[in-house]
Amino acid sequence: MIRRIIIIFFCLLSYVLPSSAKSTVTVEGAYTFYAPSTMSMAEAEQEAIRRAQFDALQRQFGLVVVENTTSVSTEDDEHFYQEGNTHVKGEWIETIGTPEIKKGIYEDGFYVSCKIKGKAREIETSRTDIDVKILCNRPDTGYEHTSFKDGDKLYLSFKSADNGYISIYLYDKESDKVSCLLPYISDTHSVNKIEKDKEYLFFSKEKNPFLVKALEYKMRCTDDISVNTVYVLFSKNEFSKPALTAGTGRKSLPSLSYDRFHKWLTKCLSEDDAFQVIKKNIEISKN
Repeated sequence: MIRRIIIIFFCLLSYVLPSSAKSTVTVEGAYTFYAPSTMSMAEAEQEAIRRAQFDALQRQFGLVVVENTTSVSTEDDEHFYQEGNTHVKGEWIETIGTPEIKKGIYEDGFYVSCKIKGKAREIETSRTDIDVKILCNRPDTGYEHTSFKDGDKLYLSFKSADNGYISIYLYDKESDKVSCLLPYISDTHSVNKIEKDKEYLFFSKEKNPFLVKALEYKMRCTDDISVNTVYVLFSKNEFSKPALTAGTGRKSLPSLSYDRFHKWLTKCLSEDDAFQVIKKNIEISKN
């Protein structure tokens, strides 16, 4: 009788344990990015890393190519145009070690080569369609830009096809700090709840969608050119925030080191298949 109870208990325990988190695999990729003369070295390095990650994912999981055929009728004939959209079937979870970066000069500019190793998982379920735009100086989608000057205001528009939860962070490589932009300082929530198919404008006092006081942010640059990264985090499931250190000044934001942020982000990705990370690089110049 005791043995039967133990077996039944074990079966029930196995049933309730979560099984949504998929196992990760180790992947490697490489890419040489030939940058145009108008691009900064910091921005080119970020692009080389992104494409090396893409190379690693497509090697392991393959690509999905969606072809769209459009017909255009004229008085004389009907023409068909075909275009393809490529999507990788995997998701980058974390980087192992430091990417190997090499830089050089070629005839029309410079190049950045990247070799990278990391952990990734296959995407098997459909992801929520999300539209994110970085806006410069005005909370209006007509002012979408990723190139800022010192003192320009940052706004962000967001729309999701599903109900869910959102938070937004900003990584400053120079200080090695990640600051929490949303939820706002006066908000007691870890994340903000959002409704599907509704356009949100964040960091605007004039168009604030929440009851708490909104903050507006200005981008700053100590070097001639610097690159910051905006992390827009979304999930259909509510998620907790990382442990943050409160800002010391009146305008200082709660923050944490990039290393601790990266570990927390990896944990979120590993535990929640619906967790999505949208990264937007912003180039800030002195002039």
